[in-house]
Amino acid sequence: MDFRHGDSMTTGLAAPNRTSLATRLHVGNRDHSDVLAVALIIVIGTLIAWFRLPASTTATLWAEDSRNFLGNAVAQGPVVPLFRVYAGYLHTVPRIVAGLTVTFVPVAQWAHAMAAASCLVVAVVAAAIFYCSRVVTESWRVRMALAAITILAPLAPARCSATLPTFTGTSSGWHHG
Repeated sequence: MDFRHGDSMTTGLAAPNRTSLATRLHVGNRDHSDVLAVALIIVIGTLIAWFRLPASTTATLWAEDSRNFLGNAVAQGPVVPLFRVYAGYLHTVPRIVAGLTVTFVPVAQWAHAMAAASCLVVAVVAAAIFYCSRVVTESWRVRMALAAITILAPLAPARCSATLPTFTGTSSGWHHG
């Protein structure tokens, strides 16, 4: 008998659940319904975020989007700016989106592309919340409500869905430079 792994005979405590978070989130352990739900959240969430925006918002390039991210992507190419810190943040996602935008989208459509990408990022985060919250609750309704907060938050159209730096700067502190 091996007593090296916290067995109840050596510690006097019940053996801990050895199922790691990574194992519980592994693709093989989830239902196909979760995969479908994640895909639907991304598609429908992007559309909801987009249609909540006023038309003037989707046709506007916001300060950091144009001046810093698109401007740097044009001047330095899509890769070099990825590692530049702006205002204490790395802003990886907005810089990737800006690089893809200047590479594949006509200049006249840059504002719409940046707004659409912002809506997509909001929906992807909502899908991640839905998926990851399964380790906290198995209730589909609760998980969906948690995910919906990201898309349906009252300030989302004005502050998050239209501009990438606002969204990624306030919701994901791991982007600090």
